[in-house]
Amino acid sequence: MKSDNKAIYRVLTSLLVILMISGCNGLPDNLVREVELMAYAQKQHQGFIKREEKALQDLDSHQQSVFLQPYASKENWAQFFIKATEQLNLAEQLYRSKIRPVFDEDDQKSAAALRILIKQFKQQLADSKKSASHTSERIAFLIKTRDSAPAVYQQATQALLKLKTIQEQFNNKAHQAIADYKNKSDDINQRITGLKTIVDAGELAGDLLNQQYSQADSRDYAIFGDAAENITGILKNAKSYFFKNSSKLDELYKSYVKVLADQQVEYYIVIRRASWCNGEYCNEGSTRSYSAVKVDGKVFEYFDQLNVNTIATLRQSWGSQTFKSAIKDDMWRALGISRSSNWQRGHTEADYWVDKMYVKAYHKYVEVNNNEMSETGWVNVDEALYWKQYENLGMAILTKPYGFYEEDSLTDAQPVGMATIAEPVMKDGVATGSNQYGEWRQSNGHSFWFYYGMYRIFGDLTGPSRYGYNDWNGYRGRRNGFGYYGHNNRYGTFGASTYSNNRYRNSQFAIRNTDAVNSAHTGRKTSGTASVRGASSSSRNRGPSSRGK
Repeated sequence: MKSDNKAIYRVLTSLLVILMISGCNGLPDNLVREVELMAYAQKQHQGFIKREEKALQDLDSHQQSVFLQPYASKENWAQFFIKATEQLNLAEQLYRSKIRPVFDEDDQKSAAALRILIKQFKQQLADSKKSASHTSERIAFLIKTRDSAPAVYQQATQALLKLKTIQEQFNNKAHQAIADYKNKSDDINQRITGLKTIVDAGELAGDLLNQQYSQADSRDYAIFGDAAENITGILKNAKSYFFKNSSKLDELYKSYVKVLADQQVEYYIVIRRASWCNGEYCNEGSTRSYSAVKVDGKVFEYFDQLNVNTIATLRQSWGSQTFKSAIKDDMWRALGISRSSNWQRGHTEADYWVDKMYVKAYHKYVEVNNNEMSETGWVNVDEALYWKQYENLGMAILTKPYGFYEEDSLTDAQPVGMATIAEPVMKDGVATGSNQYGEWRQSNGHSFWFYYGMYRIFGDLTGPSRYGYNDWNGYRGRRNGFGYYGHNNRYGTFGASTYSNNRYRNSQFAIRNTDAVNSAHTGRKTSGTASVRGASSSSRNRGPSSRGK
């Protein structure tokens, strides 16, 4: 008997577990509640449509029947109830054919799909409600428009005046921008035309408004009221258009240059150790990670290229321990770790491996915003960005000259200020011309670009020599999408002109990378830590498949 009770108990317990598991895997409670209320929502909405439709059927008894009947007939208000019913039917069909089957399956995996279906159902009900409400809302609108016609007219007329004021303000600003920056004249004229299209629509609505308002005895309040509402909406669109495009024109009057003033990279290696013992009464082995070790580029490159899983082992034999390293002795010493640090008592053997390797990269920038210069401190940057900009020390890595939009900004590395030089007009073989930044001048038969006082900042960020016509001509012929480093590559990290400027000659990069500076002077470029450039951090995560006892 007791065994039977135990068997029954086990069965009941199993059933309870199954029920609990199935409950945990079912649809979320909030979705269940929403679906359970859908049938009620459909029934309620069906009643709402009938009540709204009855109001139309009883329109003859409405105290404003004589006023409303012509509009009901002309606008065919009955069609909106047909539409409301069709939209409700779509909701009901969605419920029966898609929502209910998913609900009955009660599978947690279907929760996301059910949420989308519920959203569609609610939208169809909302559309149906809007259609069903059209008649009552239209009645209220027409009566209010009729009873307050003078106020409606005055408000719409003021909106039309504001519309013209907005157009006048924008056109004045736009024509000034065209005068200042002829290179953008086509684009700005398109923006002027865009606002004119909006204003013209407002004027057409205004003509309807004035026409109906002047006919007090035969006024069509539907046309009159809709025209007034249309004007309000058009004014709103015009304000939005003005703000967006006026802000765009403001971009033409902004100049921004971002210069890579310094750069440095730090390399880190994390070593992990597993230790254990082989005795009969030994416990399980243990593992621990050493603190991250900061190393130089050569050490980091060595380990990055290393093709072994275990870099060192410690083994005990006949009472003595033997430490064997699979790497060069100087590389082990460069790690600066103690092989027995925080050693587990009783352990006799260990394996050591590279757990992970990572890089911390930093930039310093000089930013010239209009005519003001500022400098940043060290900014932590993504390693990929660091290597992407590695050859661009002292270069402008972002330039947005006057007369261009933000999206026209130049992100190809180039000598500072080169993009701000005015395209020269050749007269008798001599470069002439000017812009906000400076002008072309001549000396000893050569043309050079002269920056005006406030923009001599650019000269401070390059070498001592000025840009000549040949420099500009070479820049004009550059390949789009590629950095431009001047004649004989004299700019950038490996450019001789770069280190003629004290700013870069005394930079942390120059101090820590004398080989790069030497390359700039000798013309023989070094690759630095070539093997780690462009490698992702995730590819450096190390670790054997198993360690320890």
